[in-house]
Amino acid sequence: MIEIRNINKTFKTKDLTVQACKDVSLSIGDSEIYGVIGYSGAGKSTLVRCINFLEIPSSGEVEIKGFGTITSRNGKLYYRSPEGKEVICTEKHLKKLRQGIGMIFQHFNLLDRSTVYENIAYPLKHKGKSKKEIDERVRELLALVDLSDKIASYPSELSGGQKQRVAIARALANNPKILLSDEATSALDPDATESILNLLKKLNKELGLTIVLITHEMAVIKSLAQRIAVMENGQVVEQGNVYDIFSNPQQKITRNFVNASSGLADIQELLDQKDSVIKPKADSQLVKLVFNKECVGDAIISETSIKFNVKLNIITANIELLQGNPLGTMMVYVEGEKDSVQGALTHLEKCHVKVKVIENERID
Repeated sequence: MIEIRNINKTFKTKDLTVQACKDVSLSIGDSEIYGVIGYSGAGKSTLVRCINFLEIPSSGEVEIKGFGTITSRNGKLYYRSPEGKEVICTEKHLKKLRQGIGMIFQHFNLLDRSTVYENIAYPLKHKGKSKKEIDERVRELLALVDLSDKIASYPSELSGGQKQRVAIARALANNPKILLSDEATSALDPDATESILNLLKKLNKELGLTIVLITHEMAVIKSLAQRIAVMENGQVVEQGNVYDIFSNPQQKITRNFVNASSGLADIQELLDQKDSVIKPKADSQLVKLVFNKECVGDAIISETSIKFNVKLNIITANIELLQGNPLGTMMVYVEGEKDSVQGALTHLEKCHVKVKVIENERID
C-alpha cells in the first residue's frame, strides 16, 4: 500500500542544520496497522508528514498503491504515474494524494467556533459536495464514531476522547484508504486512550483502513500495531513483527521501550537503589527469562529446579497477549552450585526460553 524509499529530510536555519530523517525506507501493507515509535526528536512525526507531503522531503520517494509515486530530488517534486510516466509534481497531484490520506493529531486541530457537524462537513464542502451529500455523509460518520448525539455541540463542550472522535470522523470524510495518526492518544487519559484505540481497530477491520501509527508509547503499539519500526536520531534502527520485536529486541532503545512497558524498569530502579527487597545472595545470579509462544504454559521452572538442584527465586513475572499470542517475562535469582546453575540455564535455552544473565546490575 505504501512504499517509503530512502527518505531524507534536513531542516536548515542560519545557525543550525538538523537531519530529521536519514535514509528511511519502510514497506506498509494493505489494511495494515503499522507503528512507528521513538522518543521525542527521533524524526517519526517528520516522517509521517512526508507521507502526505505536508513536509517536503529533501530526497527520497513515496509510492501509494493506485496513485503513483512522488519523488523528491533536491527538494523538487516529481510525479510518476502507475504506468511509469514522470512529470513535474503539481499542486493538483498533491491534492489528489492528500484526498486519499486522512490524518489525526495529538491536539485534534478542530475549529473551535464550529459545531461538530460543521467540523466534519468542512472537507466535504471544499470538495464541492451538495448539501444533501454532506448531510448524509456527516451523519454516517457520526454514527460510525458513536457521536450522533453531539451533532450540534461545540468542541469546548466535548471531552478529549470525544474531540478525537470528531477529528477521526473529519479525517474519514473523503473516504481515504490511509489514516495517519500522529500521537493521537498522547493528550488523552487512559480510558479515552483505550476507547480511541478500540475505534481505530474497528475502522481498520470494517473499512480496511491502512493505519500508520506514530507514538512514543509502547502500550499503544502493543494494543494496536501489527508491525513496528523503531526510530532514533532520524534513522530506523529496528523493524519487524510486533511479537518478534517484544520477544527479542535487538537495539538498546528497543529494549528500553520493552522493559518500560513490562515493568522491568521498576526492577532496574530497585537495583540502582540497592534495595534490600531484591538483594541477592552471594551464590546467586540475577537472570531475565523470556518465554515465547512455544514454551509459555509449560512447567519449565519447576522441572529445571528439580532436575539441576537449583533454586529459582522469582522477583517478578508478567505474561501478556500480543497479536493473540502469549509472551512471558520473568526476573529470577538462580541459586546453587556453579555447574548446576550453568546447566539449568543451558537447559532453559534448549526449552526455547531466552536467557539473559544480568551483569553489573543492568537489565538492558
